[in-house]
Amino acid sequence: LRLLGVHLDGVPLDLAAALLPGRSRLQPGLAVHLHAHARSQRRHADDARPAGGVRDGSKGAPRFSEQAFRGLIDSLTTAVRKQGWEPAESAWRDYYAAKESYSDEAMASKEQLVATFIGRIQPGSVWDLGANTGRFSWLAARAGASVVALEMDPSAVEVSWRQVVAGEAPAFLPLVMDLANPSPGLGWGHAERSSLNERGPADLALALALVHHLAIANNVPLTDVAAWLAGLCQWLILEWVPKDDPMVRRLLASRQDVFDGYCEQGLEDALSSWFEVVQREPVRSSQRTLYLLRRR
Repeated sequence: LRLLGVHLDGVPLDLAAALLPGRSRLQPGLAVHLHAHARSQRRHADDARPAGGVRDGSKGAPRFSEQAFRGLIDSLTTAVRKQGWEPAESAWRDYYAAKESYSDEAMASKEQLVATFIGRIQPGSVWDLGANTGRFSWLAARAGASVVALEMDPSAVEVSWRQVVAGEAPAFLPLVMDLANPSPGLGWGHAERSSLNERGPADLALALALVHHLAIANNVPLTDVAAWLAGLCQWLILEWVPKDDPMVRRLLASRQDVFDGYCEQGLEDALSSWFEVVQREPVRSSQRTLYLLRRR
């Protein structure tokens, strides 16, 4: 996916052909439209090029009728539709099913609190940051918001997208994005494609079980996390996960605990420059806390 950020007009034909596995040559659509086309492009790259280096494509070039173009488009469409990808098992695709972080009671409490907060705000636009398979994006979409669900795991995003397309979930837009390395401004003058921050702010952002991944797994200070979140939204629903939570203990098992400031008071101090705490509620049967915050 990062290739599309480097090549704004599409992945070059020869590169796409080189990246695909050898068995792709056995598929007629890919063999004709991609591999054969790439070979032809290489073979004829310098054909009919005059000494000055300017090529007149209007002379001697084969002409396509409208019917031929329509046939080509139909063939390309068929080739693309035959491609498929089965999302692999992953920690985030199967996160809720594994029930490692929440008992049934804790999950029900979290859903009820998030739904209540959303109902109180009634946002028009919502960004779900670190959405997994979009469980809480559903709540916002059902409340009538336009929802973008951002998740770094392609398998989880694919599951979300299939549920939306199949009508199994309310309509929202799941996108692959690493929030520790979000999309920058791209193109000429960094202006052809806007950065994530430039696309905001959303009325509401959900940062549910996200902060510990940024602060501990990616070594981002809580003050920086708070400032970044403040640039994305007017309202924020944030879930705090303390150090004695199993997920944080797992992160700390493979690194030295140098995160002395990672505590609830440290979080509130970091947020205080940017947000007002409107409501703070514990998630039942867990050590986690949900905050409803309004941008100052």
